[in-house]
Amino acid sequence: MRQSYNYYTTTKIAFREILKYFAYENEMQVLTLTLSTTYGNDDNPDKIIPLIIDSITSHKTVKI
Repeated sequence: MRQSYNYYTTTKIAFREILKYFAYENEMQVLTLTLSTTYGNDDNPDKIIPLIIDSITSHKTVKI
């Protein structure tokens, strides 16, 4: 029986592991952010990425 795979998710997980290995080998500290959001009729238009971009361009502090 053939299993179906979500290649998008699989590559995200693989890259995270490659990054951890690269950071270890090069004595670096890294941070991986996993951002998610919901979409729908009651969706809040205030998303984190646009909020960060706006704060950078307007030189304002973001409170989370």
